[in-house]
Amino acid sequence: MSRSTNQHGPRRRLGWIVAGCAAVLVGVVSPGCDSRPPRRAVMVFIADSLATPFAAVEKAFEEANPDLDIVREPSGSVMVATKIASLNRKADVIAVADYLVIENILQPKNHADWYVCFATNEIGIAKTTASKYGSEINADNWFEILSRDDVTVGAGNPEHDPCGYWTELAWKLADLHYKPETSIFERMMAKAPRKTRPSDSQQLLSRLQSAGGTDYVWVYKSQAAAHNLPFLSVPDAINLSDPASAARYGQVSIEIPKDGGTRTKRGHPIIFAITTINQSPNPEGAKRWVRFVLSDEGQRILEANFMTVTKPPYTFNLAEVPADMRDGVVEKPKPDAPSVAAQ
Repeated sequence: MSRSTNQHGPRRRLGWIVAGCAAVLVGVVSPGCDSRPPRRAVMVFIADSLATPFAAVEKAFEEANPDLDIVREPSGSVMVATKIASLNRKADVIAVADYLVIENILQPKNHADWYVCFATNEIGIAKTTASKYGSEINADNWFEILSRDDVTVGAGNPEHDPCGYWTELAWKLADLHYKPETSIFERMMAKAPRKTRPSDSQQLLSRLQSAGGTDYVWVYKSQAAAHNLPFLSVPDAINLSDPASAARYGQVSIEIPKDGGTRTKRGHPIIFAITTINQSPNPEGAKRWVRFVLSDEGQRILEANFMTVTKPPYTFNLAEVPADMRDGVVEKPKPDAPSVAAQ
């Protein structure tokens, strides 16, 4: 017996070793055997202009929060809010290129109660080395260059994307600033009719960069920088970047189709805002993400990706912000522009 035991013992031990290795291999490939906690999704709807900077923030956040999986869905900011308010899409967080999108679309339907402003931007003109008259164009003659018959111009759709209405408002402000004999606004509307415009500014950049594409497009400075494109800045009196110029910006307005009629959009400084959604499927994950975006580290990452962050982040009514979201956030008065609150 002992001989028989001595003969079979090594085989049995080998079998146990093989079985154990197989079990380990199964555990590596099978999520059910993974000892790590399951990752919970945080659905983040964002302005398309935030796609690149938020991708960088996501990488750092997920390294620090391995139990959460940030799922970003970019589109024009108006569409971001409409997905929730009208299409019943589920999201945890939204970040938009105009704080009034939250006030006017989400808050009336109780989808959001607060927001924090975290960045600004400026609207201007992106081009490529193939753009016609690219060596001639400057801040004093851009409207003459863009008006030429052989030049193509692109802009966003104001129904879906703030980049579109910031652009049209800039054209209106250009009329005030340059005082031309022929309206710059009317010239640019003829060069880039609304019916030809894409729903978000990322598509504009694709058109600009394609072979034989658009000569010039109106986008955010941060987007041009992220795509390594030459960017022509127009004066602060036009580009909607300067909070101190809020009253001047408020002197112009455009009409945008809405619900079979139109709504009036007045000029005001470009201010990006972020909030959690009241019906969030993952409210704790949503708060952790927003706190990270607003943190010193989050702001450093945004700056490294060409965003102009506001230091510190601020809100217009701190009492509305949940107590556990107020760290580092201050209260400021709204930009002093006529009729802003009524938009």
